[in-house]
Amino acid sequence: MSRHMLTVMIPSNRTYKDGSPKGMDGLNEIISYNRTNRYKAASIERENVEWCAWHIKQAMQQQGWQPMLNRKTARPCQVAVTFIEPNRRRDFSNIVGGGLKFLLDALSRPRGNKLGAAAIYDDSQTWLPTCVPHVRTEKGQAYLYVTVVKYDRLEGADD
Repeated sequence: MSRHMLTVMIPSNRTYKDGSPKGMDGLNEIISYNRTNRYKAASIERENVEWCAWHIKQAMQQQGWQPMLNRKTARPCQVAVTFIEPNRRRDFSNIVGGGLKFLLDALSRPRGNKLGAAAIYDDSQTWLPTCVPHVRTEKGQAYLYVTVVKYDRLEGADD
């Protein structure tokens, strides 16, 4: 495995009542939590970000990916994420809108009370110029497959 590429598989932390896997919280769930109780929404966001960050940290350690905590040594990255859904019940915007928020926060460096894995320096356009989401269905499966590719240098940096 290249030190310029990180791959992570993150299983969903949600299940249906019968115990079968359910896709990670999407945009509709985020809106619903916010309408119900803002503290519940913050708790759910923290839970999802910590779940993703834990799996990302494990993969970083196994693959020798150094955390990007220092702005001077950090490099921009490209992220490709495939959302594996157990069925076709949810639409693309719902799946990606919610899941991508949690994932990018988990990939970013820790700031304030947000726990990130520091696989990427920041999820701003400077540090993450490309993010490619895909959605695929696999009956009875729910997880994210994430690939992070590190660029050699900053775009427009002096040679």
